[in-house]
Amino acid sequence: MITPAVDENQLAADVEELKKQFPNTQLLYKEVCALMFLRYGITPTVNRLYQLVRRGSMSVPSDTLRQFWQELREKSRVRIEHPDLPDALKTAAAESLAAMWTLAQQAATDGLTASRAEAAEEVRAAQAVARDQAAAFEAAEARLTALLGTERRRADDLSGRLADREAAYARLADQRTTDHAAHARQLAAAAQAEAIAASERDVARKELQAAQADTEKILATFNAQLDKFREDSAASEARHVAIERRALLDLDQERQRSNRLAKQLEQAQQKLNETMSEQARAVATLQNQIGSLQARLGESEGRLAAAREDSGRWQATCERLQSELARQQQIARAEATAHAKAANTKAAEAKASRHQPKKARQ
Repeated sequence: MITPAVDENQLAADVEELKKQFPNTQLLYKEVCALMFLRYGITPTVNRLYQLVRRGSMSVPSDTLRQFWQELREKSRVRIEHPDLPDALKTAAAESLAAMWTLAQQAATDGLTASRAEAAEEVRAAQAVARDQAAAFEAAEARLTALLGTERRRADDLSGRLADREAAYARLADQRTTDHAAHARQLAAAAQAEAIAASERDVARKELQAAQADTEKILATFNAQLDKFREDSAASEARHVAIERRALLDLDQERQRSNRLAKQLEQAQQKLNETMSEQARAVATLQNQIGSLQARLGESEGRLAAAREDSGRWQATCERLQSELARQQQIARAEATAHAKAANTKAAEAKASRHQPKKARQ
């Protein structure tokens, strides 16, 4: 039989409550024996009892423990009273029924504990896969953010270079208006500067287009990785559903097995003429243990539900990141378009200012 994990703090708290209820030392030790064995599934010993209670001498828990085992064996013994049956046959039949009940409870407990442990292990494995996928997604997001920052810096550098060239062209235009004697040389210099500026604008435009193409490639790669992450998340969710379905199926099988064992026990009890009141209390105690196991199984199901909620939050995070990425892409495209329009506008203004002196001479 698999021994369940014991919450030492809870056990100590329950013993403190018993100390308040039972001032008599011997009765207190007896109740602590019942608490350890029937509720927590711990075999009580003299040293363990004295460590928890710390009352009286060591002989008190020793005598109490001996009485507890004797009373427990007496309560768990089934008596069959029939005038036609020999005593030996009565005893053998009673011991067989008691052993059948003990084996049935042990089989149900072992099956339920194994199913719960297997389901918990599969949930932990699925959570580890989800964490690995989230780490890969965060790494891809960091790489994309770094590439976007590099492209923005390149765009800012190109914009600065265009601004410098346009400022130089403006200075040449101002010098042309103030110095009429060197008008011809200024026109030649302005034409040359305009040609250089046009050439640099073309180079800058091509570099900007290349940067946009690289950005689109990066976005396409990121979208592909995002789609793969979504597929992996869907597969993980499917595994969670399969684990839950299998756990529910195992639970249903264990319940059916418990029901069959209960029916067999009921059929056996119908053959008895009467059952002692001590046996009824023992059966009630075992039913409390089954209720405790069902409560723990409910906690396992709650953890499965929490795992599904975590998967839903990861999917929502992915959608939010995709929306933010689309917004950043729109902003980058808008900035590039604005820079191109500004360069074209300044070039047109420079060209218009260059033709104004010609019209004045005419």
